[in-house]
Amino acid sequence: MELEVIESTKRQIKIKVKGENETLLNPLVQELLRIKDVEYATIETDHPNDTYRRLFVRLIKGSKKDPVKVIKESLKQVKKVTGDFKKELNKAIPSK
Repeated sequence: MELEVIESTKRQIKIKVKGENETLLNPLVQELLRIKDVEYATIETDHPNDTYRRLFVRLIKGSKKDPVKVIKESLKQVKKVTGDFKKELNKAIPSK
C-alpha cells in the first residue's frame, strides 16, 4: 500500500491510496461519518479497475479538529470493532 497526500487544508484532506480498494476503505469511511465534526467522507475513483482510490474527508466549518487526527481516531475504532468481532467469532466457533 502506498499513500500520497493530494490536497490538505485545515478543514479537509484528500489522500491517494494505491494498492487498496473499498474493502479497507469502506469501514474507515463509515467510522469517519460517525464523528460529529466530519461533514463529508467518501472514496473516489475514476474507474473500478484502477489500482488506487482517493480518500476524501472534509470537516464542518469551525471544527478545531485536524483531518489527519480524525482519520487516525477512526482507524483505531475500526481496529477495535474488528478485534471485538474476532473475539465473538472465536466464542461462537471454538477452534478444534
